[in-house]
Amino acid sequence: MIINICGGPIGGGGPTGGGPTDGGMPTACVGCTPSNPGPRPSDPPAGQSSDDGRWIFHCYDDGNGLKCYWFWVKFANRLVNPCGGGNVVAPPQKTPCQKTKEILENPKTKPAISFLKANSSAGGEKGVMFKADGTPSAIIQGGEHSVNFGDKSGYQGGYHNHTPTGTPMFSPGDFDQLLNFALGQGNLTVTNAYLGMVARNGMHYIIRFTGSYNDALVTFSDTDLKKYRRDYREIKKNLMDPEKNGSNYINADGSINNKGVEKLFFEITQNMNLSNKISLQRIENNGNVQSVQSINLDANNQPIPVPCS
Repeated sequence: MIINICGGPIGGGGPTGGGPTDGGMPTACVGCTPSNPGPRPSDPPAGQSSDDGRWIFHCYDDGNGLKCYWFWVKFANRLVNPCGGGNVVAPPQKTPCQKTKEILENPKTKPAISFLKANSSAGGEKGVMFKADGTPSAIIQGGEHSVNFGDKSGYQGGYHNHTPTGTPMFSPGDFDQLLNFALGQGNLTVTNAYLGMVARNGMHYIIRFTGSYNDALVTFSDTDLKKYRRDYREIKKNLMDPEKNGSNYINADGSINNKGVEKLFFEITQNMNLSNKISLQRIENNGNVQSVQSINLDANNQPIPVPCS
């Protein structure tokens, strides 16, 4: 069933009709969900061509339930006004660095993250989810080396701690949960999804989804995740082997260092076909100031930190 959110019927088209909207108006599909957008409208709106823009799918809760729409987005960051009247300029998108700095500086998120840090020495992981404005969920009690965030509806991302015996880096299960957070954001804001991790040794990382909505639709079975967890452990073991890598990836006490866990991140995400769909950021404490560094790969496939400006 196609409805017009601007008043008056839309004649044919939209996700279920297969054609373009009339005059660039958005079309909504009753029954569509973030994970089931239906087929993309096959043609541009009247007066537009495929060179002018593209269709995007977006869902949001207007207070009366989740609504999903197809919108025509013009290139050069301009939208066709959904209710007529020409173009409207889309708001500029924040960079991943800006988004992370806002999370770290938000007075609503700070207490929960501090709580997780303080409890990273205790047994069992704990987690918390955050809404877009930073409002936290209740603390979620996890297992020995994992946290299941559960229903992520209404939340943009989450944080969890790692215990002293855990690996201070995100696991395959964490990547899977990040994809679920991404799907909950809708097409327009899919890259707002994130996960944070704090560990007893002071390591603090954030991963962000950087792919498309379709990239987030990938699913991993329990069998897949078990395999990737085995790969994860094997990669870590090899990185920490002095005979293979010297001291490149380990500290003086034999524990894995920042470069080691960052290399582990890039190798396991490559195994899971998630390369360039999830980014990694390291958070450094400089007294009372936290700095954000984007972790990239150099020409030799070695992790390098790039400070955020």
